[in-house]
Amino acid sequence: MSGEANESFRMIIKRFFFDSWTKIIETRAGKNDKTSRLAISMVIKV
Repeated sequence: MSGEANESFRMIIKRFFFDSWTKIIETRAGKNDKTSRLAISMVIKV
């Protein structure tokens, strides 16, 4: 696998994970909840 293809693949995985993770957080806690913001920031760093 080329580096470019691998990078785009990682971006797709990251985006899918981020979307589902955000939905889970929003259903469990309020959108302005500190814990959810911390979790979202952790996902962005990955």
